Amino acid sequence: MTTLQIRGLTKAYGAFKAVDDLSLTLQDGEFLSLLGPSGCGKTTTLRMIAGFITPTAGAILLDGQEISSPSGVVPPEKRQMSMIFQSYAIWPNMTVAQNVGFGLRMKKLPKAEIARQVAEVLRVVQMDHLAGRYPSELSGGQQQRVALARAVALQPKVMLLDEPLSNLDANLREDMRSEIKRMHLEYGITTVYVTHDQSEAMAISDRIAVINAGRIEQIEAPHALYSRPRTRFAAEFIGRTNLIEGRRQAGKMIFDGFEAPSSGGADGPVLASVRPQNLRLLPRQGGAAPSETDMLFLPGKVTERIFLGERWDYGLTLEGGQTLRAAGPPEEDYPEGAVVWIALPTASIIPVEDEPVHLAAE
Repeated sequence: MTTLQIRGLTKAYGAFKAVDDLSLTLQDGEFLSLLGPSGCGKTTTLRMIAGFITPTAGAILLDGQEISSPSGVVPPEKRQMSMIFQSYAIWPNMTVAQNVGFGLRMKKLPKAEIARQVAEVLRVVQMDHLAGRYPSELSGGQQQRVALARAVALQPKVMLLDEPLSNLDANLREDMRSEIKRMHLEYGITTVYVTHDQSEAMAISDRIAVINAGRIEQIEAPHALYSRPRTRFAAEFIGRTNLIEGRRQAGKMIFDGFEAPSSGGADGPVLASVRPQNLRLLPRQGGAAPSETDMLFLPGKVTERIFLGERWDYGLTLEGGQTLRAAGPPEEDYPEGAVVWIALPTASIIPVEDEPVHLAAE
């Protein structure tokens, strides 16, 4: 059983805090993604976990043993961790098999055992038929598989991945994130994955920690994070959303042109997130609005549409002037200028904090 704990981790460079009082716990076999924009502190956090950077404050513990604090850092090679870099970092003068077995040779395992483990991991990553090739003879995706196989071959307690797919094209990224997910299911290694790509994080993670300015704003399973963001930053960074300003008053959220029940909170300004996928368009041909429990039907007009293959992306304007984005299936085609009912489930109107939230601990 492997447990990785981060307690109040901080890294300061003068007055600037790249990581600011960050705390979280990974359970055995968990796949956690650190997700955020460039400069948010996610890679600095990963490098502190790896032992490359000494924290200014806080501590990192592996299975209850402190491995990093301001008073001392266990060297990277003694942490029982493997790290995969953006640049792959595989040896150009070694074959695939030699690259994968490099760490095992450093551990001075018997040759027969090295050969057995290398053969097994190459089989899992579907590279056994390329064992004798050199990196220059491989594609980018194949090189990334070699880096992944080399890391897994060491049977680490924790695997660390720093934007490993950013050098690959879009189609290959999709293939490789599926490969990483498959490898994780095969070996069950506790994993920390750094990325700025929300689709990557959503596809492969057990949980996602959204990082903003060195702090965790929200940490949830992908579906919960997407469907119920806590802050403006989390709502905007995870997928697309409509942010609607209004007021909370007498148990209701009142917006321009419509209102919805409020699940709580003090009276005053309110900001709500509504995902475009939660809006459904219906033709409006006069008469009263449809009636359906827990559903609002708002009169509006299609002001823009973009065909994206798997969906239509609509720009909508409500009669009160409020603008929204909606996603519709390709078979439902509403032209620009069409008047429509916009069906909005009240449960999909999620109040969010306008200011960043600091989660100091779980």
